[in-house]
Amino acid sequence: MVEILSIGLRKVLGSNKAADVEPNSLERNLRLAYEEIYFRQTQLYLDIRTWESNNQPFRVLRNDT
Repeated sequence: MVEILSIGLRKVLGSNKAADVEPNSLERNLRLAYEEIYFRQTQLYLDIRTWESNNQPFRVLRNDT
């Protein structure tokens, strides 16, 4: 998905320089833009926490604070 977004931003949707919208850079920026509070409301978050409970001592996410 990020690769497609990168191509779109360079060619179809915008005139950004390739270096500005490389997939690695886009991935990093998307992660930074997604606030933890929204992630905690997802089913994925709940599923990861359930997996952690069933597979102790393994941890995927840091402890709640």
